[in-house]
Amino acid sequence: VSLNDGNDFKDHLDLYEKYFKIYKGYNILKKGNINITDEKYYKNNDLYIKNDFTYPLLETEKNNIILKFELEKKKEYKDGDVVGKVIVSLGKEKLYEDDVYVNIEKKKKNLWDKIKDWFSNLW
Repeated sequence: VSLNDGNDFKDHLDLYEKYFKIYKGYNILKKGNINITDEKYYKNNDLYIKNDFTYPLLETEKNNIILKFELEKKKEYKDGDVVGKVIVSLGKEKLYEDDVYVNIEKKKKNLWDKIKDWFSNLW
């Protein structure tokens, strides 16, 4: 707030320029498939997020970003189901949260399976 400031427009512009120079927008999450190290439950499927997340950080803050994935172990799920969430934190401060979705891969049949299917359909 700049009440009773003789030149508040210039002060606002100076503050804007000062902080615009020291903060940089970092792309922390990119929509699409994600790779979660040591994730084994959904290993036969792709996990993905639907949104990008960009956040302004100081150069000294960028190494303090923490991504935490919390996945549910659902016994039954279908393509596009929410199976967890990703939480982005800066130190202990939570900045963002988004859903994690599952993409069920359709297994392609090999030649042997196609031949067995063909014969089983004959009878």
